Amino acid sequence: MDINKYLPLCHKIAGKFNHKYHQDLVNELYIKLFEIQSTYDKDKGSFETYAYLPLIRHSIKWLKDNRLNSMSIDIPVCEDNEVLTIADTLESPQNLSNELTNNDLLSSRDLNDVEKFIQKKYYWRGMSVNKILEKYRFFHGFKDVHAIYRILKK
Repeated sequence: MDINKYLPLCHKIAGKFNHKYHQDLVNELYIKLFEIQSTYDKDKGSFETYAYLPLIRHSIKWLKDNRLNSMSIDIPVCEDNEVLTIADTLESPQNLSNELTNNDLLSSRDLNDVEKFIQKKYYWRGMSVNKILEKYRFFHGFKDVHAIYRILKK
C-alpha cells in the first residue's frame, strides 16, 4: 500500500486544528499512518475510513502533549517573591550534565561524612579550597589546604 497517496488526508485533518501547527501536525499524522497501516484489514473497508478516527485522536493527543509550544517562555512567573521567566527556570544541559557527573563521582566513592561534605562544597557549590578552609577550618579541624586537597583526590 502506498502511504503517500493518503498525505492529503493528513492535510485535511491538520486543517481542522490551529494553523500555527499545521506542518508539524501533518508530519506527525504521516508517521502515525505507518502505525495504522500495520493494523489495517482490507476486509473492513477503505483505509481512509479506517485511519480517520485514529488520526483525529492522535492530533488531539499531540496538541495536548505539546501545549507548551504555544506558550512563550518569557512569561513572568513568581517564585519566592522573585520575578522570573519560564526561561530562567529551565536548566541548561551543561549544568545538568555537570551535576550528574558530580553525583556519580561522589556516590561511587567510599567517603566518610566530612569527606563527602568537603567534596560537595568543592564540586557542587564551586567553592575554592581556600574558601572551604577559611569557612570550615575550625569546625572540621583542617590545618591547611593540603588536607583538603587530599580529600579531593579520594
